Amino acid sequence: MVRFDMVYKRTIRLATIGGAKKGFAVALAASASGIKLPVCIYFKERNGQIPPCVHAALHIPDNVKVAASPNGWMRSPEVERWIRNRLDAVREHDDTVPLLVVLDRYTAHNSAATRDLLEELGIDIVYIPAGCTSLVQPMDVSVNKPFKDKMRQLWTEWFSTHDERTPAGNLRMATRQQVINWVSAAWESVAEDIVVTAFLRCGISNAMDGTEDDEAHFILFYSL
Repeated sequence: MVRFDMVYKRTIRLATIGGAKKGFAVALAASASGIKLPVCIYFKERNGQIPPCVHAALHIPDNVKVAASPNGWMRSPEVERWIRNRLDAVREHDDTVPLLVVLDRYTAHNSAATRDLLEELGIDIVYIPAGCTSLVQPMDVSVNKPFKDKMRQLWTEWFSTHDERTPAGNLRMATRQQVINWVSAAWESVAEDIVVTAFLRCGISNAMDGTEDDEAHFILFYSL
């Protein structure tokens, strides 16, 4: 899960922008083989839903899914919906391959409802111990940084030329469509080999005969 807060500042003298407290979260997921699942964007909407007329007007690329929640975070209901729509779809694509999902201890990931649903779908689960995501969470180890770097680049390019203002004189915030475009481009920019390497570095997909153990970066850490 990557959280982006839409804060707008150029200088201390800049007037506040309307909607400066708005934000959105994205859920990145990929397989050890390098396949990137569509990235899910969660916008903040009071009733947890994007108005149908607004959603219909959005151009949503194939590598993006758009949803909403009351606080702009992926809560337990959103996690359960994601599991059914995304992971179960992977299972339907090839039901001969066992599925193992690796999650951190974020509350919504660790809820009884999430665990029960994964068990119902026959998906094994491994939880990363608290404080260890920087060592054995593939997204944290190798994937999040290039994704966020690209998002920052796209944001900066837009913001450096952005001067559209509201009637009150505040800088106008980015639209949902602009955010969707940035997220899509940023996720597309993450190469599959980065994802494959991330799982190897975390010791998750390495060969069982030990021939790829030197790929796991945390072994050196524990051998000191």
